[in-house]
Amino acid sequence: MHPSASRSSRHRVVRAFSLVGFAALVLLVCYRLFVAKQDRRVKALAQLAPGDALERLASLPIYSWRYRFQPTVPHIGPLAQDFYARFGLGDSPRRIYIVDAIGVAYAALIALYERVAALSEEWKRLKPLLEGTAAEQAISS
Repeated sequence: MHPSASRSSRHRVVRAFSLVGFAALVLLVCYRLFVAKQDRRVKALAQLAPGDALERLASLPIYSWRYRFQPTVPHIGPLAQDFYARFGLGDSPRRIYIVDAIGVAYAALIALYERVAALSEEWKRLKPLLEGTAAEQAISS
């Protein structure tokens, strides 16, 4: 085997291991950012009323927009400044962190669930009254 061929093969192997190492590093960083730090042991907690999040979310303007550098790719959603003004989350009014967007969505879903459950209970209470009134009207007609 020619010495330069051996060096070339070694170079490809080293480059492949470098790419694998880089990919592993990226996965580790993503894991640390989005998975491991969701643990309550690494957070200072404050309870949020889900209804409050729902009310703030309901007042958040939603836009259809495109990045200036990608004029053919449409997106939809709030602007970072509006999100920050409503929720005060993250470290800048110029970006929306995905963890904050997900947290707001969870809180709003909980509030919607609570409202639907309350309406369901109210319907169960009112339905017999409504049926009784309809039966009385049918008799008197």
